[in-house]
Amino acid sequence: MPRKASITQDDVSAACDALEVAEVNVTRRAVREHLQTTASETTLGPLVDAWRRSSEVASKDFDALPEAQQVSIKRMIGRMAGTMRDHYESSSSKRVDELRIVTQKMEADAEEDRLVIAEKVDALAKSAATAEQLLADLRQAESQVAAADARIAILEQSVTKQTERADLAHQQVVELVGRLGRRVQEQLELTMDD
Repeated sequence: MPRKASITQDDVSAACDALEVAEVNVTRRAVREHLQTTASETTLGPLVDAWRRSSEVASKDFDALPEAQQVSIKRMIGRMAGTMRDHYESSSSKRVDELRIVTQKMEADAEEDRLVIAEKVDALAKSAATAEQLLADLRQAESQVAAADARIAILEQSVTKQTERADLAHQQVVELVGRLGRRVQEQLELTMDD
């Protein structure tokens, strides 16, 4: 579902940072796709340019720091990346567990629905006075069972998709954090070699 067109500098800066971490070329189009927005590239242009300017200033400021402070900052970023990775892995894992619990509850509810419907079918069959009434009641019960089966199938598909999305999101986060950690480590090694 596309986002609304009103985009803030924070939205664009976060998207640019995410694209840069993912080693994707930061362009207006890439930012637009990442944000899933209907905002035009012309609208996004000044916001992307502002992010670039702030990144350049931050880079120059960082380069002006004494080497010991740079190494300390890079180590801190490395620790933060590790903490973030652990947090996202834990969050993703918890979300997958929550989805599994929801799935089990939905399956139990569906089974309970089936049992209730089956009991109704039995009760209707036993209480039917005539063959016509029995046949009519049976058709109604079969329709309810089919509707319940269809609902169960839809719920199972939905849960499967949600679980796959959660697994994919978890994998992407782990990969991004891993790349960030490797980049920080490489920078630390380069700095320490100098």
